Amino acid sequence: MKLLCTADLHLGRSIPLPDTVSQEAHGPARAWRLICDMAVNERVDGLLIAGDAIDSAKSYAEGMATFRHGLRRLQAAGIPVILTAGNHDWNLLPEAAMGFPGVVPLGLDGRWETHRLGEITIAGWSFPGRHHRESPMQGFPGNIGGRTVGLIHCDLSGGDSPYAPLAVGELDAQPVDRWVLGHMHVPMESGRFFYPGSPVGLNSGETGPRSVVMLDTDGMTTKRIPLPVLQWKIVTITEANLIEPGESIASLVERVLDGEAGSVLTGFRVLFRGRTRRSRDFGKAAITLDNACYSGYFIHQAINDTKPWLDIAEVARGRRMSSLLAREILLMEPGSAEYSVGLELLEELLEQERGVEA
Repeated sequence: MKLLCTADLHLGRSIPLPDTVSQEAHGPARAWRLICDMAVNERVDGLLIAGDAIDSAKSYAEGMATFRHGLRRLQAAGIPVILTAGNHDWNLLPEAAMGFPGVVPLGLDGRWETHRLGEITIAGWSFPGRHHRESPMQGFPGNIGGRTVGLIHCDLSGGDSPYAPLAVGELDAQPVDRWVLGHMHVPMESGRFFYPGSPVGLNSGETGPRSVVMLDTDGMTTKRIPLPVLQWKIVTITEANLIEPGESIASLVERVLDGEAGSVLTGFRVLFRGRTRRSRDFGKAAITLDNACYSGYFIHQAINDTKPWLDIAEVARGRRMSSLLAREILLMEPGSAEYSVGLELLEELLEQERGVEA
């Protein structure tokens, strides 16, 4: 059997895109349509969703309409959908599944339930409320038998997390062949469990390619399938990237990002770093480039973290404490850790000496 697995769709959420970029074309709704297309085209035996299909009750109307539109398509193709509720949509799934016999929510009261899909048993648990501070493994059915896939939205960091804390050992202790997990938006796989991850980066911090997972239950093997919706990247630019000293910062950024942009729309967070005589130019560019759009990519945020150039040799010629430190720095290996620490200390000392003079 082929089971397409996803989680954390967060339908109804608006992601931080410029006004000129369509949410419909590059947001969660687009990812959901592609997932439904893939399920139909690949003729999968089922679609598994490990929680947070809908973002929240605040985005109820848009998220629910988008979700049910996809469910209708899957229902028409005869593809069953097995899903659990996460901390965002814990109270929304009963209505979402209403009228769709092939859509099966599992464990909606916070108790484990099982569903037979061909020769596979799906065991699922759903959030009973917005938060759940106890391990959801309590009450797990111990006599399932046969090949089993577990479906749950949980926080594997454990501890006192309010989002169904679990330890990896608790998963390993259960008679489950594969665990499909939700809650972590970054794709991850280890041992018998995997997080499909959110199929689209929901903010600029969720960098890297996005995907869904095809689970082949014959060998319980997995294959990640990319989703061409939107990709976020963080790019650091320094003065060393300049082709020539007189190149404009805007031209520099465009040249670097052209080379970094992928085949789908790419959203960049640009960090200007390093010591430079053009720190002011980088600062002005950061203000100008915020939310700038180009062909195939946009700049979500440009941040100037550069520092003014320090002429260490000039400072070393003086007779102050800063001069003594500068002479020590000149003996260090440029780029080394002690060199960097020395520069930071020198900058602080110069500020103190300027303050005394004032």
